[in-house]
Amino acid sequence: QRINVLFPKRKRPQDTLTQFVVDTLIEKWEHKEFTIYMDNFYTSISLFEDLLRRGKRCCGTIRANRIAGLPAFEKPEKGDFIFFKSKAVEDMYLLLFHDSKPVWVLTTRHLPFYSEIKPKAAVKSYRNQIRSRIPHIIDDYNHHTHGVDMCNCETGRYKYPHRSKKWWKSLFFYFLRLAVFNSWVYYQTLLSKKVSLLSYLEDLIRGILPLDKVND
Repeated sequence: QRINVLFPKRKRPQDTLTQFVVDTLIEKWEHKEFTIYMDNFYTSISLFEDLLRRGKRCCGTIRANRIAGLPAFEKPEKGDFIFFKSKAVEDMYLLLFHDSKPVWVLTTRHLPFYSEIKPKAAVKSYRNQIRSRIPHIIDDYNHHTHGVDMCNCETGRYKYPHRSKKWWKSLFFYFLRLAVFNSWVYYQTLLSKKVSLLSYLEDLIRGILPLDKVND
């Protein structure tokens, strides 16, 4: 376990749209204490600091470009992690965890602890049988967010190759991918068997386009 040097307080920016959304969602429970788990679309240091003052603990992944003032440090190897303690906020910690790729997590709920985990017994490799460590922040975050958002994961696999300066076109194609994903889930429910999204997309294209276009 390593707790690295402090990261300083970032100057508070003007209220952003994401901060406004979070404030709107919790305004009914302003006088209650609870923990909020969010993804990197919403997370920011200034938002967590504001919510902590109001009695709301937070935990969430954060984008690297929203972290300012980090000192030079040696990046952890795969499976390792580094903790950073805030200089301005006593209960705020930042975690860099190298999973399949580097992941930043900000929290005002957790202390810099880690848990020992043991791989499944089916794994025969001696190297994988050795106990490994996982930060308690990651374990708790995955528990409350129920793992990866499968909808965003699957819809991002086969994006349509389009570019546009008009923002509404991006929304249109996103909702189109979302509609295809929902129909794929419902299709598997009707058949009571698993069908790959790629094969479903291919069948969908063949069903929409004329036969001569598909052959070309």
